[in-house]
Amino acid sequence: MGMQLKKIYQLVEEHGGVAARLKLAERTGISQNKAETIQDKPEYIDNFKKIATEILGQDISQYM
Repeated sequence: MGMQLKKIYQLVEEHGGVAARLKLAERTGISQNKAETIQDKPEYIDNFKKIATEILGQDISQYM
């Protein structure tokens, strides 16, 4: 469960560092630990992708 969300967290940290990862948690309201345990619902994935793209300033879809 949460494999896509976990991957988004990893990408954000890889490309933006810890500060970017913390922004993702703050803006989504879902911590990295929780993201690893919840179901990958399409609405969660879309929201995470949108916010991650805004945080990093680049489309993360190319890395998925």
